[in-house]
Amino acid sequence: MNESNHMHDENCNHDHDDHHGHVHDEDCDHGEFEAVAVSTVMTPDVFCATANTTLVEIAQLMRDNDCGAIPIIDSPESMFPIGIVTDRDITVRIVAENRNPVELTARDAMSEGVVTITPDADLDECLDLMEENQLRRIIVVDDDGAVVGLVAQADIVEWASEDEIGELLEEISEDSTDR
Repeated sequence: MNESNHMHDENCNHDHDDHHGHVHDEDCDHGEFEAVAVSTVMTPDVFCATANTTLVEIAQLMRDNDCGAIPIIDSPESMFPIGIVTDRDITVRIVAENRNPVELTARDAMSEGVVTITPDADLDECLDLMEENQLRRIIVVDDDGAVVGLVAQADIVEWASEDEIGELLEEISEDSTDR
């Protein structure tokens, strides 16, 4: 386990694909964000869980740590992200479908196909990824692909002008999956 990350439930051995979504849209420029590194705005030391973690434990992590998303990793050793569970995922995919969250795990609620970014990438690239993939959050990984943080819309707001905030929220919110 990476000492800078928090981990919950160590019983997971899933194979994984490399889902590093490093895409940059040359037509989409956020100007001032090119000089700001993702590491400057990200939330470091995020709590992670494996796919076998119960949804009750996921919800408790969210409550206890005042967060709305928990990255799901393949194992505590690699810390490689395989998905993410948001409070909305639990509500929409589980509770609204009349499924009992007490009987289910992160695997049942998580969004897969993780888009990631590295801490040294510029915030402009991060914004492009959020817009292109209609994401509210992006998992930050180190050069080995291990989770080191998370960037959420709220993290970016303090760096953006009012026009950029409006544009960002509008583009991300179109058909957003709330990941």
